[in-house]
Amino acid sequence: MQLSKGSRRPWFIGAAIFMGIIATTIIVARLSYPAKSADLWWHIVHGRHILDSGSLIVDHSLFTWTPASAYHVYNSWLAQIILYKVDLHLGVKGLIALRYFTFFGFFFLTARYAFKRGIAGHPVSWLIILIGLHLTLGGILIKPELFSVGFMYIVVWLYYEMRLRGDKNWYLPYAYPLIFILWINLHGAFFIASLFLAMTVMGELFNLKFSPSLALPGKLRNHYLIALGLCVPALLVNPYGYELPQAIINSVLFTNVKEELSFVSAFQETSSFNSAPLYLLNYMVAAMLLFVFLLWQGLKNRKSDWVIILTFTAYCLLFVQLGRVTYFLGPVFIFASLSLLAQKQNSWLWSTSTRNNLIIAIICVTSAVFMAHKNFSFFTCSSPFSINRLDFMLDPSTATVYESANYIEENLPGTKIGNMYRDGGYLTYRFWPEKKVSIDPRAFPFNSWFDEYRQFYRGQNINAFVQKYAADTWLVRYGKVEIFQWFFLSDKWSLVFMGPHAGVFIPSGGSATSPEISRKMDDLNSISSLLLPLTTALQLSDLSLAKQLHQAAIRNLDDQCEHNQRFIEEITDVVRGVELFNDGQYQEAINSLGKPGKSIHTYGKAADAVMKLAEKSWEDGDIQGARRWYKGIFEFLPRNQITDTQAMVDVYNMTLLDWHYRHSENIDLELSESQIDWRQFVKFVLNNEDNLPAELNFVIELAKKMDQEIYDGSSRLVPRNYGSVPLSNENRSEDH
Repeated sequence: MQLSKGSRRPWFIGAAIFMGIIATTIIVARLSYPAKSADLWWHIVHGRHILDSGSLIVDHSLFTWTPASAYHVYNSWLAQIILYKVDLHLGVKGLIALRYFTFFGFFFLTARYAFKRGIAGHPVSWLIILIGLHLTLGGILIKPELFSVGFMYIVVWLYYEMRLRGDKNWYLPYAYPLIFILWINLHGAFFIASLFLAMTVMGELFNLKFSPSLALPGKLRNHYLIALGLCVPALLVNPYGYELPQAIINSVLFTNVKEELSFVSAFQETSSFNSAPLYLLNYMVAAMLLFVFLLWQGLKNRKSDWVIILTFTAYCLLFVQLGRVTYFLGPVFIFASLSLLAQKQNSWLWSTSTRNNLIIAIICVTSAVFMAHKNFSFFTCSSPFSINRLDFMLDPSTATVYESANYIEENLPGTKIGNMYRDGGYLTYRFWPEKKVSIDPRAFPFNSWFDEYRQFYRGQNINAFVQKYAADTWLVRYGKVEIFQWFFLSDKWSLVFMGPHAGVFIPSGGSATSPEISRKMDDLNSISSLLLPLTTALQLSDLSLAKQLHQAAIRNLDDQCEHNQRFIEEITDVVRGVELFNDGQYQEAINSLGKPGKSIHTYGKAADAVMKLAEKSWEDGDIQGARRWYKGIFEFLPRNQITDTQAMVDVYNMTLLDWHYRHSENIDLELSESQIDWRQFVKFVLNNEDNLPAELNFVIELAKKMDQEIYDGSSRLVPRNYGSVPLSNENRSEDH
């Protein structure tokens, strides 16, 4: 079916309808993502506390047993109350519904704008909406940030709606102060929208001078400027008054967020999110190419809309900074591009040629199908869900430490829980005020000791940290291998429970017992859910659990997905490698455990096998053989798979072996290999002396002795798990 030429939309309407259906389907599927934001849970607790206490200013010291500052300027009270009430009355399904309401709300605004501009029948309109939707998916997590996603769309839509209506609706700009009064009490990202408003003002000034036909009408422009002026006092309508905008300005101008919170995924560079399922940079490039093409079509008519150019450019620059701010580009791109598309005159996109229109329709439909394929291939193979039971929406285990929290609640009476930063939010939701956590994802109340936590998180000074911040129970995620291994090897802690995502440790009672294994282990049905517990089981040589997870993978993974098949084959291989390791067949074990490109990271276990071979050669007096074996660690062990402490132990051992090799064989030091040379290692250690934890002082001492040529060759190799062995410094050997 083709629209008549008289409608000025000579398009195959079926293409637009098909793409609209695809866009709707993608939204439905993507928003079914579980409500597993680490921040969601402590926000709900704060909402409950605000209503119970009657104060909008929260005492941040109430929620943890470790030192925390009581007063901090942080304002999301309205969002927190909303999240608490939704969770209280509707549970997880209500929180999911809130996300659907937000995203379908702006989807409605964009579709409505396209209809009002007469371009809803154009397939490029839906391509714009699809790309913009994907640019926004960085804000999909359920927390106060979700309100910023919706309000950014409202801010941008209101501006373009205002332009469309003109002087007759001069009152529309006065919605902005009201919007900001609400937004500032929902989430702190309101200030990023000020960039859009500033660029619109600058763009309007440019339009007045260079493109007067595109500028706002005089009466409307005056009211717009007055309304923006009223937004300034509106920012003071919050419990903190002027302190809130002042604190945000100080944070933006004087705080290096990337450095301070680099271990939090949301604060990593956008390039970190250019993989399945987001592909944020790829969609940004697609948006830029389409925007430039649309802009060029407008420039052919000698029309330069500076508002559109400046706002899009500004938010593209913002987009590449942090994953946390990427969702602001989506609405800017959509409304700017739809506005450009609506400038129909002399545009190739509005050709009366059926052939041209068919080509464009085919390109748009193909792109939409490709986007749908990328979405559904990822979610059906990597994150399968039951369509019949809708567990993906309703299951409370979307909080990843749910099973471990159940065990603590039912079996452990202690009131002080030790935990990782990410897990504190859900644990607070489950246990506060009866039990308190050591830290949660707020970060800001813990400035007095956050550097200590950062070292602990990186696998440094674990023993000192655990002793100083003494907990009744420790819940440790499998992803923190060095910390998990420290507790596992300790004679002061016992592993009592292993859930799908984390283990639970309690102070040792003197008798070793096997931990309880969660029945949920048998239900794990995706590579992402199997990967960490499996890697942990293999690293700890727990073949019984590894084989149980192997059977779960065979039973639950969709064998029609090629990468699932490869994953199962990989499990078979690495389980065999651990069996060989346990049997003392270290060289054969390396072949299975040290293969490059594996998704199951058993490189550490392979390195342990190499260490065993190097130790044997060392004991046999074969220094050259020991050096050759240990050199293999540096050839196949990715640096991002070891801790700083472990890396320095490797440096120490390699330095020792290379020194003995060169001195025992009388090798000319000037003919050394470029990368394996004890002098280079010594130089590296001394240059990084100030950054090494106290437990590595012996590395520094050896480097200084070698540098001063007073080393007598008396040191020994150090086990690779040195940084994970929970001994005090007093118990460590003096003559390494």
